[in-house]
This record gives sequence, structure tokens and C-alpha cells, in this order.
Amino acid sequence: MQLFRITTHELAEAQMQSLMERIRGKLESLEDASAAVELSLETGTEGISLLCTGMMPRFELSRAEPVWRLSARAFAEFVVDELEPAIVEDIVSDTCRDDEREAPDREELDGVMAYCGGLLNRSGGAGSTAEPWKADASHDTERRIQMVARTAEAYLERETLLIVEGFVRFRLHDYLNELFETVDSAYEEYWSDRQYREFIALLKYFVYIQDTRIPMAHLLHRSGGEFTLLDERLQPLDPGQFDQVTLEVQDMNIQFEDMIVSALLSVAPQQIALHTRTPDDHVVQTILNIFEPRAKVCTGCPACQGRLGPPPGEAAGSVPNGAAGGKPT
Repeated sequence: MQLFRITTHELAEAQMQSLMERIRGKLESLEDASAAVELSLETGTEGISLLCTGMMPRFELSRAEPVWRLSARAFAEFVVDELEPAIVEDIVSDTCRDDEREAPDREELDGVMAYCGGLLNRSGGAGSTAEPWKADASHDTERRIQMVARTAEAYLERETLLIVEGFVRFRLHDYLNELFETVDSAYEEYWSDRQYREFIALLKYFVYIQDTRIPMAHLLHRSGGEFTLLDERLQPLDPGQFDQVTLEVQDMNIQFEDMIVSALLSVAPQQIALHTRTPDDHVVQTILNIFEPRAKVCTGCPACQGRLGPPPGEAAGSVPNGAAGGKPT
């Protein structure tokens, strides 16, 4: 008695073999399943088929429900683990392709794929030249597996023929919609970060070609993102006495008013001592990135202890080794 046939027109035999082994592994949990159910692969003009047959008279129709349920679970794991990367890459290719290009830019495609991997809780590389994605054991991964398994189980209970490509395309609407939404989010994140990196690179170049105006500036960074700009004598420094900086980016004038980056670009110090207790803050790292090698971070010296307090874990009034004299590390 044939319980179901899973047929593919596109997958390789090794992939169908993998699916068969997944189903066999699930069915081994059933009592006498190895004797009552037989799995086999069949290759023909219509493609490769995986047959699940109940061996009469040992197999009873009343035992079909757990076979469908476990087979559907195995199929769902197969889809998420092995087919999902190719499905996502197809969506990404369509998303990245424009009217002037027949194929998307490889760097862009791989970049968006990498963001998709993070959003889908997958580890490994992305793209044709990278290591295959691996689905991590996470709540989101399990949720997607259950989403596919429910649909597959309901289908196997009614039908005996499941064509992989058609089933994925026309039956897994919710699953595919989630992948489309993930790609959209990944695409936006990729371009946002890419534009940010390009903008930072422009600022770094501007700093590189800019003539310095003062020898030294001290920048105090307090919790909450508050900054104080001081000169080499630790006196308040007013960027307004210098020409304000305007950069033209993509035909748009971007004014850096009331921003610490604008102030530093205006005063153009030869060296910057960035005093902070939270050197890993994003804004601190951005400033260091833009103004390297001029900018150095200081997490505790006589110049800043009275203004920012001692570094965490140190008593008030103590001076860390190497920080004496107010020199940043």
C-alpha cells in the first residue's frame, strides 16, 4: 500500500537520499516501523521520487497517522535545513536585480545573504563561494520547521503525491511570506550599513586631507551621550570661532550642526584625547574610527578623573598605571 510519493524535478539524488534518511530516522521511533514501512528511491523521466509503502499485511491503515506526522516533520526539517538557503538566495537575487543588470552584483548579493543568515538564525557563510548555511537550534528555526510540518502533515493526510517544487511554491504561503519579509529587512539593513560605512569613509578622507588648526583637543564623554570639548589647556573650546564644516554627499548638503563630529571637524585638532568610561559605546567607536590615528581613548587619567570620576573598580584619587600626566593610552 503506497502511503505517499515525494517527487522532485530539480533536486539532486543526494538531496533526496538525505530526505529519505531523515524520514527513516523519524520512523524508527515507531514500533515495528522498519518491518511495516518501506522507503525507496525511484528515478524516471518525471524526476526522482521517494516512495513510502506500507508493507501488507503487517501494516495497518490505522497506523498511517503517525507515519504522516513524522514524515511531515522530517520533510519540514529538510526544507528548512537544506532548501531554505537556495530559496532565500533566489528571493535575494530578485530583490537585488535591477532593470539595467541581468544578474545582481555578487558583493551586494552576498552581503544581503549574510544579513539574512543573521535574521534567520543561521551560521556559516552565504553565497555560492561560501560555506553552506547551517540552521542553528533556535526558537525561530523551530517555529519555521513547525510551520512547514503542519502544512505538510495536512497535505499527506489527503494526498499521496507531493511534488517538492510545487508544494513549496504554492502551499507554503506563510513560510515564503516570512522569508520575503526577512529579505526585505536584510536588504534595508545592508544598504543602511553600507551607506553608513561609505559616509564614514568620506569623513575619514576629509580628515586625512584637512589641515590641522590646533595641536590638541580633549573630548569628555559622559554617560547618556553628553560631550564636552576642551582645548590643550583643558579649557572649554568653542567650535563657533572656527569655520563650520559642510560636506556634500550625493548632491545633498549635510550640516553637522550641534554634533560632536561637526565640532571636531571644525576645530581640526592634530591630536584628540577621548576621555570616557565606556570606550565600547557606538558613538565613541565611530569617533575613533573617523579620526584615527589622531584620536586615542583614555579611560582614566588626572585630566578626566575630576570630571568623569574614577574608572569602575578604582578608588577615587588613584591614578592608573600609564595614565599619569593626562596622556591617553
